[in-house]
Amino acid sequence: MGSLIKRSAAAQAQLERTNRANQVRNQISAIQARQGEWSGAKKPLMAAKTKLKWFALDPESAKAASDAISAVEHLSSKAKDVLFREADIGAVAENNLWVRLINQAKSTTVILREETQKAWRARVEASADLPAPELIGSRMMPSPVNQAALKTYREHYQRYRMLRNSTEPSAKGDLKDLMDCEAQLKRRYGEFVLDMPEAVRRFQQELPIGAALELLTPEVLAWLKANDDLKRFVIRTRTT
Repeated sequence: MGSLIKRSAAAQAQLERTNRANQVRNQISAIQARQGEWSGAKKPLMAAKTKLKWFALDPESAKAASDAISAVEHLSSKAKDVLFREADIGAVAENNLWVRLINQAKSTTVILREETQKAWRARVEASADLPAPELIGSRMMPSPVNQAALKTYREHYQRYRMLRNSTEPSAKGDLKDLMDCEAQLKRRYGEFVLDMPEAVRRFQQELPIGAALELLTPEVLAWLKANDDLKRFVIRTRTT
């Protein structure tokens, strides 16, 4: 009898240890799941908060962002209090606290990104809408000076176009890059010779097939001397 009681007690103790081990495993699994959920919501939220700090917001936008962030902080504080007070992580599920926290973090991320995109778009629209290299190339005299200026202009314009077409900055340096590209393009644009007299324009239009000598008037010649390199022009006679 005594042996049976001992075996029963030992079995009961083993069962209790097994139950406790299962409870610990369940708690660890639940903690890992909650950590993964919070990390997935917190990471984009922190990234959105960082980007928003790059801009000076108007009062209305600043309040919208602040209210959304405060809502997340309030629910996060309540969840921390529950976790410190209760022994079971499942307690944070009461009153849908955890679900509300995760959803609020996600919706706040959306709000902050929208405010960032609005501020970025305002910055982009405040910059000069400079003409594309293709447009300049079709209007300018293809002189060596113009071609050199166009090459540099095109290099800066690629970055400028990419920034203007972005919905939001990818790095804080994008704000400075936008202004730097704008300044460079304005300076290069001032180097182009775009305003040509009509006589020069007619002369230029005929160049690909060979301009008639009569088109090289004193006005055209004087303009070419002032704005082009005469060494790149030659005179040929037609055989037909």
